[in-house]
Amino acid sequence: PGLREAAKSTDLEVRQRAKDGLRLIERQNQPETVSAAIRMLANRRPAGAAEAILAFVPSAQDDLAAEETRIALRKLAYDGEAPNRAILAAAKEADPRIRAAAGEALIRSGRADLLAELRSLLEDKERTVRCAAAMAFTLRKERQAVPVLIDLVAEGDAASREAEEMLYQLAGENSPERRGGAAETAGATRRGDWRRWWETNGGRADLFDSLAAGRVERFATPSADATKGYGAFTYEATVEGCKAAVANGRLTLGGDHEEGDQRLAISSQKVWGQGEWPNQLEVGVKLGGTAGENGGWHVGVSIGRVKVLFHPNYPEGAFRAESVDTHEYYFNSEGMGFTPVTGALHAMKIKVRRNANGYQFDVTVAEAQGKGKHRKTFEVSNEQMGRFNRIGLERSGRRGGDALFESLSIQSGLARLQD
Repeated sequence: PGLREAAKSTDLEVRQRAKDGLRLIERQNQPETVSAAIRMLANRRPAGAAEAILAFVPSAQDDLAAEETRIALRKLAYDGEAPNRAILAAAKEADPRIRAAAGEALIRSGRADLLAELRSLLEDKERTVRCAAAMAFTLRKERQAVPVLIDLVAEGDAASREAEEMLYQLAGENSPERRGGAAETAGATRRGDWRRWWETNGGRADLFDSLAAGRVERFATPSADATKGYGAFTYEATVEGCKAAVANGRLTLGGDHEEGDQRLAISSQKVWGQGEWPNQLEVGVKLGGTAGENGGWHVGVSIGRVKVLFHPNYPEGAFRAESVDTHEYYFNSEGMGFTPVTGALHAMKIKVRRNANGYQFDVTVAEAQGKGKHRKTFEVSNEQMGRFNRIGLERSGRRGGDALFESLSIQSGLARLQD
C-alpha cells in the first residue's frame, strides 16, 4: 500500500521509482525481493526515495523488510550536511510507526545537531516510539535513555521485549536473572530487577562497553590438536579418528575419517554470559575447503540446530540448510550462481532474527574472488532451532577434503549502527 500511494505522487521521479519497486515486488513477492526494492531506492537515492520508503513503513509485514526500511532510512537521513526534509517531517508524523522509524534514523545517523529536538521522542505517548528512540539513544551512549527502556519492561508487548533485549546487551554479565511466569507478574518483577540494576550500575564509566561486545576469533594462536578444544571453543565429533588444528591463522577440520560430523563450537554463555543468543544475531565467517570428493562432504556454520552449508568445488556449491543432528533438510540444495573454488575462503554472513513464530535467517555467501554472491532467506520454528545457545564451525560427510575457516565474528544485531 505504501508504494502504491507513492506511485500516485505528482513528482515524476517518486512515481517512477515507486512503480519500479512495485513491479519488482509483484514479480516475486518474497521477503528478499521486497528488500531488494528498498535497497535499490536507498542506494540510488533518487529524488523522493525517502518519501517512498516512509510510505512503505506501515506495510512492512516481516522482520527482514522492516529491518531494510530502517537501514535505508538511516542511509537517507541526511542530504549532505542537512537532514532530509521528508524524514525530519516524518519524525512528527501522526502514524507512530512512521514517527518511530524516522526518529530512529535521524538519531542513529550520527549527527548531533538535531539530538536536543529528537529527545522529545523519549516522552512520546506511544510505547513503540519511545522504545525506538530509547534504543537509538542508548546506542549513542546517552544514559538518559536507559531508564526509558526500563520503564517499557513489563507489558509483554513487542516494545517490552525489544527494550529488555537491549538492556540485556547493555548489562552483559551483570544482567539480572531472566524470569519466566505470567507475563504481567513476571514483567513487573523484571522491571523492578532492572531498576535495582540501574541504581547499582547507572554511573559506571564502562556502562556501554558491552554493546560493542561480541567475539572476533582470528585463530591467531597455533594449536597442533584442536580436538582437545581451542580457548573458549569446544570440539565435537560423531566418529573416531577426526583431526583438527590451527596454524597460520586458519582452523582446519580434517577430512581423512569415516563418514560423520565434526565441529568447533562456542556457547552464548562464553561470549555474552547469557544462556541464549540475543534476539538479533549477526555471524560472519570466512570458510572453504580443499579438494577431494567434494560432492560427498560440506562445510558450514550452525546456529542452534540449524546448519547452513555448501560444498567446496562442487558445481554452484549445492547450498542448503539442514538440522545438525538429524540432517533434515529445511530446503533442498540450490545453486549459488558460482562454484566455490577450493583453497579460497568465501565470506558467509548470517543474520538471525527471533520473532513470535520462530527464527528468520538471512544468509549471504560471497565468492572469494568476487565472482558472485548468493542470498537466501528462510524461517525455522522454535522446535527446529532447539536451544538458541551455540554456534559451530562444521565439516560433515564422507572422507574427502579438509574444511577451512579463517575468521569468525559474532555480534548482536541490535548494536550495529550501520549495515
